[in-house]
Amino acid sequence: MVSPSDCAHRNKNDTQKTLHTRPAAAMGILVIGLAAIAFGLALSVSVGAADIRLTTVWKAIFHFNPDVQKHQVIRELRFPRAIAGALVGACFAVAGAIMQGMTRNPLADSGLLGLNAGAGVALAIVFASAPSLSFTSLMLFCFIGAAIASFIVFGIGSLSFNGLTP
Repeated sequence: MVSPSDCAHRNKNDTQKTLHTRPAAAMGILVIGLAAIAFGLALSVSVGAADIRLTTVWKAIFHFNPDVQKHQVIRELRFPRAIAGALVGACFAVAGAIMQGMTRNPLADSGLLGLNAGAGVALAIVFASAPSLSFTSLMLFCFIGAAIASFIVFGIGSLSFNGLTP
């Protein structure tokens, strides 16, 4: 009979072996992924209320002309928004991987520890009590609400017989 630790050890060795014996395949996947991200960013910048051609996006990024209105729209509005979206997506990916590693649950997400609910409750309370707060203040209160919710979840979890276990 095979124990779970044998399977985990075997899977870890297989993964390391695959990565070390096929660096060209890993590099190819990385290059294709980066090209897909770059194309997606360019496409997200070009599509909007006024469609802008990809050549115009290229010129606005690498050969900026402040006299052209489309270049200004791309440089000041669309491109920063697209970059921010890509960075937020990357942060969500890293946070999800950390959450899955911490809990040893491949389906874990931020809702597992009540982070979404805590941030939502804090946002509702702040909107009801002080609707004119700045966006930065709203983000701060949402962060505090998520932290309080996670402390409550960890506190309830630590009251169990075995304590906290992933």
